[in-house]
Amino acid sequence: MLAALLPLLLFQSSDLTATAAKAQAFLDKGDAMAAVKILEDAGAVNSKNTDALTVLGVAQLRRTEALIAAGKLRGLHINDGFLEAAWTLEAAVNAGGAAPQAYVQWSEALLNGGDYKNALKATENGLRAHPGNEAVRLQKSRILVTEAARYEGLGKTEKRDTTWKEAEDLLQDAVESNKKSVTPCVKLGELKRLQFAATQNASDAKDAQKAWGMALNRNADAVNLSSMVQWLRSDAIPLLDGLIKEKGVDPTLVWYQGYAAYLEWPRNWADVRRYFELVLELNPQQTDVWYFLADAAMTEGVRLNDAGEEKKASNAFLYSAKGWANYFNDFGPNYRASVQAGTDRGKQVVEQMKWLAGKAIARRKSESALTLLYWSSTVMPKDVEVWNNIALLERDFGDPSKALHAYERAGELSPDDPQILNDWAVILHYYLKKEDEKALKLYADAILLAEELLGSGNLPVEDTARIETALRDSRNNLKRLKKGIRKN
Repeated sequence: MLAALLPLLLFQSSDLTATAAKAQAFLDKGDAMAAVKILEDAGAVNSKNTDALTVLGVAQLRRTEALIAAGKLRGLHINDGFLEAAWTLEAAVNAGGAAPQAYVQWSEALLNGGDYKNALKATENGLRAHPGNEAVRLQKSRILVTEAARYEGLGKTEKRDTTWKEAEDLLQDAVESNKKSVTPCVKLGELKRLQFAATQNASDAKDAQKAWGMALNRNADAVNLSSMVQWLRSDAIPLLDGLIKEKGVDPTLVWYQGYAAYLEWPRNWADVRRYFELVLELNPQQTDVWYFLADAAMTEGVRLNDAGEEKKASNAFLYSAKGWANYFNDFGPNYRASVQAGTDRGKQVVEQMKWLAGKAIARRKSESALTLLYWSSTVMPKDVEVWNNIALLERDFGDPSKALHAYERAGELSPDDPQILNDWAVILHYYLKKEDEKALKLYADAILLAEELLGSGNLPVEDTARIETALRDSRNNLKRLKKGIRKN
């Protein structure tokens, strides 16, 4: 009887291995749902097939991640999803002959499920089965770093330091055991930078820089420069200098230097400006750098203003206004979407742009100011001040027809403001010389509103002078229009 069953069992094992390969193909395409289904339908869950169980466990892990990202998995169901994957991967390991990646993913599923202790044990089992394996070592160090962060949050610095040391020893071993591998060097650099962030020990920062330098020496093309810069900030600049010396001046490498200077705090404005302006010199099409130049110039202006250096601060603010205008010319819609039109964040950014536009106007840079204001009008289309300022600038420096449109928008949004009504009429009366009846009505409405406001006794002191001016101007302009006087 046993002999009769043996061929069937062999067939089932072989069949599941083939199914695992098909499921892996789905997984490689990012379709974890299909990978899980094909293996569950084939009975992989109750099998002893290591390959099938490994692919199923990884697919369950990826499915859980995808459901979380889509907002379809919440609360304890998240833990259930991760722990289901962990159970399947544990079964794969217990079936025998599991590859190192099975131990890594088993550990990852446990870690995501909140079971730190068993996640660490999974890597220890992996190292017993595959002594010195780099992937398992790196996973164990990752878990230790995660646990050290937990100790940091709890104020347990002694346990934090012990855990860090264990992780560092693992990474140092991984660095030494494979002289060509980049990943252990990078992970060691990340760890040392985390230590520097917590302790501000300069030697940790130096060690982090050294670790990334080692990674670059091993294989610069395998190093994610964006990640390196985000971790090292300005400490990445000398490493990038080395790459430039080796490969020649390249706008992308210089861009990373500018980004490194931008991320440092406190920023060195001179470095940010030097690197990003060099990018524009090397590649005038790379106008995304204006975002960083504009933002950093604003920060510098605030710093200088706080230090009492008002003239230098004014120059920095003017540079910021120019920078934002240049950025909006190419990326205005994208940035509008990122700040979310109509939200508190959008309002905050618009207030900054209005302020910078005022600085630009004071220095007779109306073109930059108009660009900032027009962009602001797309973010906060009901901001009366934005439309009023656009109207004033277009009237004095631009196109009177555009000024009329802006005054119409301002008037629609604030129909009870006599100053806006007067200015709206002025465009028709003196600049466009049309629609006299409309202008006469606007002047009359402005006069009536101003008289009511001034006579109410409720007008705030800060608004009184403005309304008095609007009343005087409306009366004078009304008389002039009735006499046919068009010259302002």
